[in-house]
Parts: sequence; structure tokens; C-alpha cells
Amino acid sequence: TYDLTVGNGGAYSLSDDVTDPGTQAFSWVNFIGLNQVQDEFRTQIDITYDLENDFFQDVEFGVKYRRVSQDRIQTTTATSFNQVFANFGEQNGSSLWALSLADLNPVSVADNFLGVGFEEGIGNFQIPGPNGISDFFGEGNEAGSVFEGTNTVRQDDYFDIKEDVWAGYGQVNFNGEIGGIGVRGNVGTRITHLKRTSNANTIRDGVAEPFSQVDTQTDVLPSFNVAFDVSEELVLRFSAARALARPTFRQLSPTLSVIEETRTGTAGNP
Repeated sequence: TYDLTVGNGGAYSLSDDVTDPGTQAFSWVNFIGLNQVQDEFRTQIDITYDLENDFFQDVEFGVKYRRVSQDRIQTTTATSFNQVFANFGEQNGSSLWALSLADLNPVSVADNFLGVGFEEGIGNFQIPGPNGISDFFGEGNEAGSVFEGTNTVRQDDYFDIKEDVWAGYGQVNFNGEIGGIGVRGNVGTRITHLKRTSNANTIRDGVAEPFSQVDTQTDVLPSFNVAFDVSEELVLRFSAARALARPTFRQLSPTLSVIEETRTGTAGNP
């Protein structure tokens, strides 16, 4: 912990030499295991039909099906630190609290670390090196790691969401002249139908209960594009369309966590 109090003239001072890893002692260690899998399948058929017309060139239409699912589960050692502490002592013959940054093969941060708001930043600030972390704590939460047997599932960071999307679309392409002015473009529409199944947990005062919800949504997305070749040097264009962007699965996660004592809660929006 460093005192970054700003003094007269905007100057700041540090209570210790932040470039010396020997002055920085161990404070906390944690392991977060995240297993997130996304599967996607899609198929579509597109057809073009020639209209054999001087103005309306052809019609393009098709159908598409897409299924995408994502499940996420996270584990953490935050509630099992005493076991981590015991595992470390057994494996290394010393206490975690005796560990300093100098023991962790420290490396320097980027030159502009904390550069925003500071005149020169702290370019030589030291952080634990990956090799040092592996040497003392092991790899992940597998056998031989200090996190072995300590992970607990975070019920508030689990979801399993599946989307089935059907789409049909068509477009007419035109290219010709009106009143001696070249006109080209297209007009069309896309109709999509979505079925989404969301599974997660409702958490009330730390107790998790399964939650499931099914939603459907149908959207019509028309579009129109036209270009007028007014002259060889001037093209007048006009476009209008309705577009749709779907939220990420993390934003859709319906996990609800309620703390009755403080009357607070958080939730995604399926």
C-alpha cells in the first residue's frame, strides 16, 4: 500500500521505493477457473432467379437456420483461503506471509504504467512473474497446486443459453434508366424468428435455485438502396434499412442475486 497524496503544486511522493521488490510483501492469492464453451451450427440455401427484364434484373432469396449455445461455469478459491494457506506451507515448508515479491521472479510493467495522471508514470514497478507464480503456487488447480481441492462453484456466474434463429430473406435488384438518368439498386426484406432458452440460478441470501426461461422474438428488417447516375461526375444515393444487433450471452445471463438484508440485487436481462 502506497501513499499517493498530492502535495503543493501537484507533486506526489511515494512512501517506499516501488522499484525494490524486497519492500513488497505477499498480500493475497486467488485462483479463478473459468470453463466457457460455445457451439454453433448453421446452414442456409440461397437462390438467384433471373427475371429477364430490362429494368428488374433478378431476384435473390434464401433461408437460413442457426443454432448457437454457450454455457459458462466459474470456480473460485475465495472462500477456501485457509486450505490454500495450509497447502502452501505443506508444499514449500514456509508460510505464505513470509513471501515477498522478490521470491516471485518479478518483472517490470510497461513503461507507461500509471502514466495517465502522473508526470512520468511508474515505469519500473515490479509485479510477480509467471514463472515465479508457477514455482510457488503450481499450475491451475490440478494435483500439486496450492489450490488443489479448494475450488467452489460460483453459482452467481453460471449460465447455459441456447438460441435457435430462423431467417427468410428476399431481394429484387434493378438497373436501368428513368427519364434518361441511370438508376440502380435493390429492395428487400429479412424476417427472423428467434427462440432462446436461458438457464441460470436465482440466488437469495446465498442459496441458489435453478432458473429457466424461454423467449421468442420475430423481427421484420426491410431495406432499400438506390443510386442515380445524374452525370459522369455526380451520383446521388439513398438508403434506408432496419437493422438488428443481438446482445452478448453475458448480457443475456438471467442470473439473479438478491440480498434481502440490504435490499439490493443484480441480474442480467434474458
